[in-house]
Amino acid sequence: MGTDIFISYAREDRDLAARLAAALEAGGCEVWWDRRLELGEQFADVIEEQVDGALRVVVLWSAASVASRWVKAEARAALRADKIIPVLLERVTLPIDFRGLHRAELVGWSGDPDDDRLQGVVAGILREVDQGRAEAGRAERPVPGSTSPARGSRRWLGGALLLAGAAVVVGLLLRPPPEQAGPPGPTAPEVEPVQHDRASPGPGLPEFVTVQPGTFSMGIEGRAADPLHEVTITRPLEVARTEVTQAWWEELTGTRPSLFSDCGGDCPVERVSHFEALVFANRVSEREGLEPCYRLTGCSGELGGGCPQKHCFGDFVCEDVVFHGVECAGFRLPTEAEWEHLAQGHPRSERAREPWSEEKSARREALDELAWWTANSDLRTHPVATRRPDDRGLHDLLGNVAEWTWDESAPYPTDPAHDPVGPPPRRRGATRVYRGGSWSSTELATTCDHRSSASPAARRPYVGFRLVRTADDP
Repeated sequence: MGTDIFISYAREDRDLAARLAAALEAGGCEVWWDRRLELGEQFADVIEEQVDGALRVVVLWSAASVASRWVKAEARAALRADKIIPVLLERVTLPIDFRGLHRAELVGWSGDPDDDRLQGVVAGILREVDQGRAEAGRAERPVPGSTSPARGSRRWLGGALLLAGAAVVVGLLLRPPPEQAGPPGPTAPEVEPVQHDRASPGPGLPEFVTVQPGTFSMGIEGRAADPLHEVTITRPLEVARTEVTQAWWEELTGTRPSLFSDCGGDCPVERVSHFEALVFANRVSEREGLEPCYRLTGCSGELGGGCPQKHCFGDFVCEDVVFHGVECAGFRLPTEAEWEHLAQGHPRSERAREPWSEEKSARREALDELAWWTANSDLRTHPVATRRPDDRGLHDLLGNVAEWTWDESAPYPTDPAHDPVGPPPRRRGATRVYRGGSWSSTELATTCDHRSSASPAARRPYVGFRLVRTADDP
């Protein structure tokens, strides 16, 4: 099964393509856009396979792409298959084959995720994907907080698809990182190393630190989907210093699901689903003689199975998952609130949106030291703990791979909350939140408040996880 969207673009427009891809992925789409990941394969064959398998092909037209033989070839293949969505980044004369097509406009777009034009274009593309999924007999696209999506026209009718109402609704769902409108958040929580007294921990168990409880602000004032509200974490947490590695994963599961398996056992495991992360956490708990924190029922498929492509939905799925709560003594994923509590002290997204300045340049240099992200990663994962730790002693919280949390994706509450665990799952397959940046993230995603979500069966090469547990009573 192919992806939802293939983005065709010239390398000069790569940053804008990345930002559009992030907005579409936040809407529940599987997007193929990064050519440089496939350089070890027969490039033309990979491109042809991805274009043929995609439900829709978004072509970003600019002076550079009009001159690119690759973009024109991809666009012609998409036109023949009647699945092309042209988007203008610059006012240019298009190749003759495409001049009669209606097209969306992002002329002059700087990459700002809050640009109303972007929200309109994304709304239209998502409607086209919904139509393509229905025609292909695929499951509906999981959109956080949405009801059944309206169906769009087969042809790209820009005016019909880019409805203002749809743009506003989807805009609320897709805007990446909420901005902090109030005073700056608290500094990093107090931490101390953990001295486990459990006998003979397994060889894969990493070092943990204890992060003390605290109160902080989540959300943004005036933003309907993410209202500013006070959150209190009441229990100390034992937090793994690093993300789960490929070696640790293979030790407990016997599988090697990562796209970047050549990176080695010290690299973070990725391309594992939310379901699979919960199974792994339970296995660690059982090995350490602790209570498993999740009950998974009706599970089928194979851990690490069913992923011939870079992005996919794995074939390991479960009918129902129950979380035993933060009181559980075993290892688990952090809740979304706990993850953001760990990230306090890191930059918030409004700083990433500021115009270029010497201060912004200095922040990027500091980010290079702290995280593997798109500016320094060579578009791949790296061994854990090879960037400096943050003030809590945690490595890779903002980069290398993003990290699954427990929570279902949903708007924030408005009232103060203590140890929130998100809403109970509303339906099977409801999207789950992952937090933090990754090797493929722009500066906007490498912040403490960036939110993304995906189906619990989704396996993505930039998403892994980190384990925590509620600290034992002293």
